[in-house]
Amino acid sequence: MAKKKKKLKKYVLIMSATALLAAASMVLYVWSGSRTKEPVEPEITTVTVDESNKFSPYVKKYGKIDCPLQEMSVKDVFAEIYPSGEVKFFEYRDGVFGLMPGVKDADISVKCSNQDIPVKLYYVEKDNEIGGFGLFTTKNSKANVKLYDYAFFKLVGMPEGYGSGDAMLLVDFDEEDFLSQDKSYSEVYGFNKLTKNTTKLTGDNGRLIDEYGRHRTDWAVMTDSLLKTCGGKRYYLSGRNYNLNMMDEVCDIINVPDTSTKPSVAARGIFAKFALVNDGNLTYFKKTDNGFNAVTNTGGVEKTTASFDGDLSEYLIDGHMILNKMSLVLTDLFTGESKTLDVGGLTYPVSFSVSPDKTKLVMLKNGGTQTAVLYDLKSGEYTVAEDKNIFYGGVDYIMWTTDNSFVINSNADGVTGCRICAF
Repeated sequence: MAKKKKKLKKYVLIMSATALLAAASMVLYVWSGSRTKEPVEPEITTVTVDESNKFSPYVKKYGKIDCPLQEMSVKDVFAEIYPSGEVKFFEYRDGVFGLMPGVKDADISVKCSNQDIPVKLYYVEKDNEIGGFGLFTTKNSKANVKLYDYAFFKLVGMPEGYGSGDAMLLVDFDEEDFLSQDKSYSEVYGFNKLTKNTTKLTGDNGRLIDEYGRHRTDWAVMTDSLLKTCGGKRYYLSGRNYNLNMMDEVCDIINVPDTSTKPSVAARGIFAKFALVNDGNLTYFKKTDNGFNAVTNTGGVEKTTASFDGDLSEYLIDGHMILNKMSLVLTDLFTGESKTLDVGGLTYPVSFSVSPDKTKLVMLKNGGTQTAVLYDLKSGEYTVAEDKNIFYGGVDYIMWTTDNSFVINSNADGVTGCRICAF
């Protein structure tokens, strides 16, 4: 069946002078932490659409918010993390972000490189799920911490088989990754909700020191992408068998049964610090002469599921889906199945994301004229919208609120924009 291109209707977006003045008066968010801000609810308003902006029929609400929204392991809940270390949680319901009640906090301390790093951890619980964040910086804390200027804490429910604690607490020390939705956490703990105590899950036995006098941050690493699929065996990524600062090029997948047992290697020499678990099988990349392969490891037996030419920078990844930015070939890394998204010659999107039910896809392209593609993966039907103001500044990431609605988070010149969109 030939792919059908839907025609876009023209609408009218009327922004009053009052709204413009209100938007202009909003306080800019500066992540540098040079000043702290009191948390406020997101100022997100309903959109009336405009024939001058062809994407506006799909934008239901928009506005500027204080801090970039962070995804959480708790369904329908998102967070704003302030430079002060305070965290606010918002529940998405019926197209609205509402302030989440019942936020809990705990003053905890974790030992990293033999130094105690204190943090106030904020978290929420809903439907037997738990999630939260904490932020330590030398600008928001007077603690005598010498080796670390920044530590990002993330609390999630304990994955099956990883430990007996109520939750898993992860720590990332790379400040440049604050907006990343696929962080690398080099310290991993169990968290007890009753005692507020933390227990190291990965161990430091034999751990070496890096050039900054800290424990190596590539010893046993959990990433956000692996975290979304892991369970059963205690898998982590590790660069311990290679030189420092090489994990993006080569690392291993290790199994850490407990802190007293020497880890075993489940897969050697994987590429790009990328690994997923699917029905107990491991999926990862292996470097080739011309590019890289997607490999599935079943009980130690490797099988190539898909091959890719060129550098990884020529691709975008969302979960187990990978998109060639030039050809727009979309490939399922678990099965190797692929299809070409023929959307009228569009190339080099800056971001894409697949809906939770895997039936829809959004692509965004930046430039003088911005482009948004809404694609139905079942029928092949799609809509292309081009305009100068589809999203504010550069796109940071896309988050899905339902199978049919998503949020475009963008940040430019210290201003964070948020657009709630729907098919």
